[in-house]
Order: sequence, then C-alpha cells, then structure tokens
Amino acid sequence: MSTEPQANRKKRVLRFIAVSVLFFLLTGCSAETRQWILTTFFDGADTPPPPTRRVRQDLLREIEELKRELAEARRGLAEARAGMPKEEKAPLPAEQVKSWPEAVALLPKDITGQVDWVQALKAKAIAPRPGIEPRATDQPVLPVTVERAPKAVFKAVYPHEPHTALLGCESCHPAPFQMMGGGTPISMAKIFQGELCGACHGKVAFDPMTGCPRCHVNLVHSEKETVEADLVKAQTSPIPSTPEITERGKAVYLDACAACHGEKGDGKGPLAAFLDPKPRDFTAGKFKFRSTPSSSLPTDLDLFRTITQGPFGTSMPGFSRISYEERRTLVQFIKTFSDKFSKEKPAQPILIPDPPPRTAELIEKGRELYKDAGCNSCHGDTGKGDGPSARELKDDWGNPISPFDFTSGKPLKGGSTPKDIYRAIMTGLQGTPMPDFGDAFEKEQAWAVVYYILSLSDEKGGSNLGVKGDIVFQREARQGDVPPAVFPHWFHRIRFKCYACHPSIFQMKAGANAITMD
Repeated sequence: MSTEPQANRKKRVLRFIAVSVLFFLLTGCSAETRQWILTTFFDGADTPPPPTRRVRQDLLREIEELKRELAEARRGLAEARAGMPKEEKAPLPAEQVKSWPEAVALLPKDITGQVDWVQALKAKAIAPRPGIEPRATDQPVLPVTVERAPKAVFKAVYPHEPHTALLGCESCHPAPFQMMGGGTPISMAKIFQGELCGACHGKVAFDPMTGCPRCHVNLVHSEKETVEADLVKAQTSPIPSTPEITERGKAVYLDACAACHGEKGDGKGPLAAFLDPKPRDFTAGKFKFRSTPSSSLPTDLDLFRTITQGPFGTSMPGFSRISYEERRTLVQFIKTFSDKFSKEKPAQPILIPDPPPRTAELIEKGRELYKDAGCNSCHGDTGKGDGPSARELKDDWGNPISPFDFTSGKPLKGGSTPKDIYRAIMTGLQGTPMPDFGDAFEKEQAWAVVYYILSLSDEKGGSNLGVKGDIVFQREARQGDVPPAVFPHWFHRIRFKCYACHPSIFQMKAGANAITMD
C-alpha cells in the first residue's frame, strides 16, 4: 500500500493533465498562438511574433528585387568603364626599337653571347601577354615593327622539320624546360602556329644563325674570316680624311650608332638609359680599346677594330655587316666629336712581341705577379671579379662598373687572345679604373700574367649541349654577291632541298623538280 499522501498524488495528476492539454494546444495552434502561450506561461513577457508566411514572401520578393537592381548597377558600371579610354602601359624598351640588333642590345646574354630569355623574363626586359585567351584560334598581331637594315645581307631561314618539330624547347633550353613524366612536349612548330608558348608570346620566330653555337661547339662563321681579313687590309691602307668621307661617315653613324651613342656623340642616345655598360661618350676623347700608351688617343686602326668586331659582352655588336668602306668613313666621323683629334696625334702603338710558350712555371709566376700588382683588389684573389674594391668602382662619368670575372669563360671585351690581353694590360682601359702596367711589367712578366688570366677559365667555355660537328656558314656578301649557304655535313645536304633554306628564291610549284645540294 502506497504511503504517498493523497495531496501529492492529486498534484501529480493535475500536472500531467496540464502538460497534456498544453501539448495538444501547442500542436494544434498557429505559430502566433504557440508563441503567446509559451511566452505567457514560461517567460512572462511579450516578444514580437514571428513573421507570417505572407510577410516572409514579401521579404523574399524585396530581396530578389534588390539583387536585380544590384546586377543592373554592376552592368552599368562595367559598360561605363568599357567606354572610358584605357590606361595603356608604355611598351618595354625592347619593344620600342625597330630592328632585331637593337632589341638584342637591350637583352641579357648567356655565356655563348646569345640572348638569355630566362634572365630577360626575370629582369622584366620582356613581358608575355597572359591576358590572351590560350584557346583562341586567331592570335593578335603583337606591336613589333621590324625594319631590315640598309643593304642587309641576305639571310637563310630554317623552316625545316628537325629544328621546329622534332626538337623540343628543352633541346636548346635545358634549364627552364626540364621535361617530367607526363609533361607536354613543346616544339617550335606549335609555337609558330600560335599554340602553347605562342598563345601568349605570339607567333614568334628567331634567327637560327645566332643560336647554332648553343649546339655546334665547333661552329665557325665566315664573319670571323671577314673581320680578320679587313683588319689586315686596314693596317696597310690609311683612312683618308676628307670632307666628303666625313659626311658619308655621318650618314652611317646616324643610321647605325646614334640610337645608343646619341646624335651628338655624347653617349646619350634614346637607348642609352637601358644599357649597361653605358655607351661611350666620344666627346671626351677617351677610348678603352687602344694599342697606344695610356692617355693617348687611339689610332684609326684601333677605332676600325672596335667598330668591326665590337666590344665582346656588351650591347654593342660588331658591324662587319656594314661594308668595309663605310666603316672607314665612320672612323673619320667619330673623330669629329672631340677636338683632341685636331690638336694632337696618337702616339705610336706599343710593340706586342710574339708570346712565349705557355708553361706551368710561367702561369705560377703570373699568379704571384697578379697579387703583387694589386689585380686582386678589383678582380679578386681567384679572378671572379669580387675583390674588396669591386663594389665601389666607377668610370670617369660616375657610372658603376664591375671588374671582369676571369673564371666565367666569357670573352673579354677587348678580345681574348693572348695578344689582346697583353695589349689591355700594357695600355690600360681609358675612362675606367683599370690602369696601364706598361711601366710596371717587363715583357716576360706581362706574358706571365696573361697566361695566368687565361688559366682561370680553362675549364669553362664550349657549349651547354656539346653537339659536335664542324659547320661553316658563308654569310657575308663578297663584292656584292649574294652569299651561299654552305653545309658540309651530310644531313643538311641530303635531307633538305634548296627551297627549305631559300624560300624566296626557290618557290616550289606542282611538277617542279626538287633541287638538293648534292
């Protein structure tokens, strides 16, 4: 028998009945009634009722209307912006020039002297166009104007399959294009068609004559033979100085030199700001590459040599493509920029004796002299151009100038033959911190330093690919004749027809006989 009091049992029953009634009321009432019941019995305070279904629908309609208005406002803003003139960025310096040699002068070079496209991209000297739709069939014409130089030498082009289809980009550019498993092969043929890299960079092309040394380590251009022959001829043929010749030289200068050196010869041409090292200021009468003693003017042959072969590793190319006579007139005109040439005559060139045999003892002696003479203060103890004074050096015009890195394997600016280096040591580089050692070194001592400098780059040079094969290109016009293209290896002679390299001359038509070099 339960001992629970009667009153307690009655309370429990009443509580159960109240909860049951409340439950049925809540489930059967509207949202407003449920809210009123709960707040009355439990909270004791009125709160705003929840929105009715009609109110919620009205709110949703208002939200959709606001979305439509916002979308229309955005479209109107986009149309207004499209109608405004776009702010165009000024083209890069390399895109402003009108000829390929001028563009090359503004771009960084690799160890072979060719354009280093990866460094050009890092230095922002070139700019791809990532906004171009890669799947677009018609690629835009890029804002580049190419003008053939006056009396341009005929060039052969190479549309043949092995260099465009069979070879991939990694063949010539192994560093940036490291093919991985499953990678997409990139060929020049597809780039020429505006695919892959060509989608952003345009339907690009290149002059393969400048790229052959990357693969063919024994490549010899006939241009070198032309330069050497012209220098020998110039030694025995003094350049006459007449008003007519000087005036002809002025025309050549304005066409080939003024873009960098300026119309006034002050080294302030329109491209000068983008070049390093800076173009020479002819008005000062100071010239780096001379065969004459320090502080003396260069000879006509010195100027002719620099014009013909160019200072290696700089933005100035060799101008052997200009005729021999035009280069001679250019020498006379350049001399008009400084009155020194009218007030004094160049000293006699120094005598450069034949070099002695290269021996280990002579190299070791050169190493000691290199340090004793203080060469290491600029060029560094190991010849890397990292001496303690290297960062502080400036030329006579206040431009920073870096000592040469003898270990790089790159050609020296004034030439890399033993006699070239001997001449630079004994005469100095005027206008730079490099002094002359004509009074400090005996002849044998100078040759010792020459051989030590050459020994620092013995392990460098060559090609990054090392494809063997002797190739000679007869590129230069001889007495006005169109130069032939000569390929002494069988693959080019048998596989390719004449029209492959000379399409403008050999335009093949149906039924025509294919002509091979054999």
